Amino acid sequence: MDINLRLLRYFLAVASSLNFSRAADTLHIAQSTLSQQIQQLEETYGVRLFERAGRSVTLTPAGLALQESASQLLNEHDRMCSQLQSVAQGKVQEVRHLRIFFDSHMVRDADMVQDVVGAIHDVREQVSPYISLSVHLQSQHMDDPISELPDVLGSNQVDFWLLGLEALPQRSDLVMEVIYSDSYAVAISEAHPRYRPDLTAADLPELISHSTLFLLQNRSRYISTILNSISETISPPLRFEPSGDVVSLYVALGIGVSIVPWRISSSADTPGMHFIPLPDTHFYTLAAYSQESSNPLLPMLMERLKCRSEMH
Repeated sequence: MDINLRLLRYFLAVASSLNFSRAADTLHIAQSTLSQQIQQLEETYGVRLFERAGRSVTLTPAGLALQESASQLLNEHDRMCSQLQSVAQGKVQEVRHLRIFFDSHMVRDADMVQDVVGAIHDVREQVSPYISLSVHLQSQHMDDPISELPDVLGSNQVDFWLLGLEALPQRSDLVMEVIYSDSYAVAISEAHPRYRPDLTAADLPELISHSTLFLLQNRSRYISTILNSISETISPPLRFEPSGDVVSLYVALGIGVSIVPWRISSSADTPGMHFIPLPDTHFYTLAAYSQESSNPLLPMLMERLKCRSEMH
């Protein structure tokens, strides 16, 4: 059967507003004409698309199915028309791919996720309409990033890497930028039985030895290094939680303490919460791409990501 695309646009207008009068006004046609067109569409498909009860209009199951399919069809048709116009005007749109790898531990870093999404959007806006940007994301759980790094960076299926590392690798074959540079702090509430206003880093071994240590799961792989920087002999009870809100609640109630990135501590506004800096602790969020890459979008993405990270 042949369906006029205009009928599908009429259908979607009614499906969106569930009001024939309002849809007719939007389409700039008479309501009676719109009703006739919808009836013609229902007769063509042999199904009822709307249930009408007085002034109430609802979609039938068939109507709901058509709403989704018609939207996809018309969007694709509009995209095709735009592409044909570009070809006719000599503006052939080139498709460029961005294959981005990130350490799956980093997905819980809200700032990083927001900055990456924003940077991709910035690049897409910058190159439109002459380049169509296709983004492919890959992730991998990395328990030991330093030892796993050669395999990850050696992949020819990735253009751009986002990695969380405690030390900066020496790679002359890569363009690298530190997106975030961070240290750690111990978070403690005034409700904690061992809290004192004059606590310093020198007091941390005893404090942590007698406290439950609440940590986010995505920081679990760094805990040994961090604890060793405090004292090589402490071994506190550990609780790993999937949510930063849960960790914050336990610490605020004085049930335990936590170790958090200083970037988080500097923006925290919980009353009665205090942060003791941990010396000699480092964590880097690193962006990298190959020196040999000819993809012009990679330096653009790096620049936009760096600019966004500096706004925090």
